[in-house]
Amino acid sequence: MKREETPSLSDILPSPNDERYWHAFDYAGNGMVFISPEGQFLQANRTFYEITGYTEEEIKKLSFMDVTKSDDLERDVEHQMKMLAGEISKYESESYVYHRDGRLICVRLRVALIRNEKNEPLYFLSQIEDITQRRKLEEDLKLNSHRLRLATSLAKIGVWDLNLKTAELVWDRGMYEIYGVDPTQKQPGPEIWEKSVHPDDKEPTLTAFDYALKQGTDLNTVFRITTPSGEERILAGIASPSQASDDHVVGVNIDITHDQRQIEELRQLNISLADAKKIAEEATALKSRFLDIAAHELRTPITTFSLILQISQKKLELGHPVEAESLRRMRMQSDRISRLVVELLEVSRLERGVLVIKPERINLVSSIQEWV
Repeated sequence: MKREETPSLSDILPSPNDERYWHAFDYAGNGMVFISPEGQFLQANRTFYEITGYTEEEIKKLSFMDVTKSDDLERDVEHQMKMLAGEISKYESESYVYHRDGRLICVRLRVALIRNEKNEPLYFLSQIEDITQRRKLEEDLKLNSHRLRLATSLAKIGVWDLNLKTAELVWDRGMYEIYGVDPTQKQPGPEIWEKSVHPDDKEPTLTAFDYALKQGTDLNTVFRITTPSGEERILAGIASPSQASDDHVVGVNIDITHDQRQIEELRQLNISLADAKKIAEEATALKSRFLDIAAHELRTPITTFSLILQISQKKLELGHPVEAESLRRMRMQSDRISRLVVELLEVSRLERGVLVIKPERINLVSSIQEWV
């Protein structure tokens, strides 16, 4: 039995005399490479070498398994086996391959199986496009979007987009959370806002919105809404025409309920502090007047007491006896001073909250006669 000869590279690949084909192949914008059914690299174009960093001699010693990241290799081999079995004729995927310097690059891979007239597989024709930079931008965008969603969620910010021609309204997750609406049950629309907004704030907010549209200026407003659960919230609304389309307006709603309540509490606290300050000032004024009166009341008996002492001392120096009336008046003024001191001490206890008041009966007539 005659053994079948392995076809040569010239038997498999397009004719080397077809200059136009090879010129188009060599200068194609995407990397292109012929791969044998066993996975061996056969021939590649310039763009392929530029993307991967390999030379022509180096690449012919390698198979696609040598340069494909292990996480993607199993999937690509499975696709190639399906093509060889006739289940599929081509496939596309995004894979990571190793550059000659060892770093990973992300490529969009398009692979087709070329067969001869007997439907026997000749080679795989693979095209690769370097999308490393695009993939990085997509990952950065995804990360930034995640950060933005996290930031807007923590800050209680919702973002919306309104198509002025179709009245189509698009809400992000934050808007649904602010308005207390289940995103799986209701599509956003102007009617949700109109139903939620406080009746007293509806007309002023719509008027401000229309004015901003006509003037081409930004909208800045504050309004109240009521959620389906009955909770009242205070929102700040900011909107401006979209820079991407004249038919769109984009904006945000910010839940400032907590901030507004804190401001109101501070305002009430300031009012309370002002009232307390006024009361304290009035109490200080009363205390000053009381001290003036107390000083006057003390000064009067002390002056009288001092005068009687001087007269009595003078009489004693002259050898005259001191009258009993003078002694009585001195004792009376002394008692008066003692009572005033006791009363001042009681006022001090009253201020400190330690005064114990004990009611007792007095002879009002005697008290008046004593002071007159």
